[in-house]
Amino acid sequence: MNPKWRALTFLILVNLAWIAGATAWTDRETWLWITPIALSINFLLLTYDQLLTFSRLDSRPLQGQDAWGILKAVHSLSQRFEMPEPEVYMVAHPSAQVFAYARTRKRARVFVTEGAARLLRPRELEAVLTFQMMSIDRSLPILNYWIGALLDLIFRVGATVERAFAFVFGWAPPLAVWLIGPVSWLLHFFLLSRSDFRKLDKRTANMIDNPEDLARALVKMESYARTQPWREAWVFAHMCIVSPLDLGSMQNFLRAQPPMKSRIKDLLGRYPL
Repeated sequence: MNPKWRALTFLILVNLAWIAGATAWTDRETWLWITPIALSINFLLLTYDQLLTFSRLDSRPLQGQDAWGILKAVHSLSQRFEMPEPEVYMVAHPSAQVFAYARTRKRARVFVTEGAARLLRPRELEAVLTFQMMSIDRSLPILNYWIGALLDLIFRVGATVERAFAFVFGWAPPLAVWLIGPVSWLLHFFLLSRSDFRKLDKRTANMIDNPEDLARALVKMESYARTQPWREAWVFAHMCIVSPLDLGSMQNFLRAQPPMKSRIKDLLGRYPL
């Protein structure tokens, strides 16, 4: 199923579930209290990137000075594929990541970390940007947006409980992280598929001159993810072209991306490079 329709189907089912539960297990007065709260949550999710910024995502629009040629590459790719040009944001982080999310296909946002801009050669950077353009064409960033908005909302609730816990008891366990872990796994299980990444790898390989450019970029970024980890990327880890989560921790089961070995082998027919 197209990622956009996956997200829409999931949201419809969730809303039907709370309506059915509220009408079956609560009286009319309680149901009338629940309804505006649920509608407010739906409205917040619809406008999330306008009202709030995803937690731990410190970014700025890339404008004017662009020493890496990212804006030029995105403009060229948009014209080549006859797609709306996405907004480009630079993330001040040493980890090498490129990802995208979009509330609608015409409002896509592509994020590039400073680490990726410094690490990748021009052809490799163009390859990963092509990957993101292919993902926008496939509507995967829309799914990224909805999953990210749900996770971020839950993370903020957990962080609020943490602060209340610390105010009362003087200390607090990492409740936000404990809460987001199982919810993230459930959303990944029902909505994300590693085959999405494999299909995008193959589509990108068909759109660039040399598939090895994408393969090299993926290997470099995977290596950087281990040496320059992005430990606070729980909310948007599923969007990243390679997982920013620590391979040696319990976060590993939250990885949405396929193992690097299989991705490179599918791309080039061999591993290692």
